Amino acid sequence: MYANYPYHFRLEITYTVTGKTIRTQYKIYNKEAKKSMPYFIGGHPGFNCPLLDDEVYEDYYLEFEKPETCTVPKPFPETGMLDFKDRSSWLNNQKELDLNFDFFSYDAVTLDELESRTVALRSRKHDKGLKLQFKEFPNLIVWSTLNKGPFIALEPWSGLSTSIEEGDRLEDKKDVKILKPGNFDQLGFDIKIL
Repeated sequence: MYANYPYHFRLEITYTVTGKTIRTQYKIYNKEAKKSMPYFIGGHPGFNCPLLDDEVYEDYYLEFEKPETCTVPKPFPETGMLDFKDRSSWLNNQKELDLNFDFFSYDAVTLDELESRTVALRSRKHDKGLKLQFKEFPNLIVWSTLNKGPFIALEPWSGLSTSIEEGDRLEDKKDVKILKPGNFDQLGFDIKIL
């Protein structure tokens, strides 16, 4: 691993449950004595969808904190790369987005232009759901499987896959965090059951 990521570090992950909310807290330590450490970090929380036996996936929708208008970069699933210059319209002044497996027919949806820092998964048939609060992360990835698996992943990320416009230096990537020698950083996200 050190050959691929030549930095000594320590990662602590703490999960705290308070009432109906679970917090995932990352603490990243740069254990290097002399060199700064570039890094990205994120989560991969996935949720049953639908929640109840008498529902279907399409009964659910995502509810954003604010009305959103944004585009998404073109993904290349075979390499994991993104093209930030080749973008498709995804939200048009919308606060709600009805779920459909067709969204994921090509790959995950990378939302790097959202103003909202919370998104809720809700049903049209009842009040049960959950809310993800990710104010410490600039990006949200939404994903489900091509075989129509009964789940959706709502993933907060501090950085994104390699862009075809970028070089090979991690230090130069979009949204990269740089941690000075001997220092630590911490960030986290909250999931609340509604």
